[in-house]
Amino acid sequence: MNAMPSASCVIAMRVISAGKHPNADALRLYIMTAPDVEELQIIANIR
Repeated sequence: MNAMPSASCVIAMRVISAGKHPNADALRLYIMTAPDVEELQIIANIR
């Protein structure tokens, strides 16, 4: 049985932009930020 890893913290992030992934129709490209965190590029199949 595989145990789920526990999260040591949760960070609420703000979406700066969201758009289509340039190479995959099913994916979206998000630019996100949070206090004291540089902008991050997140690729996901969520809307």
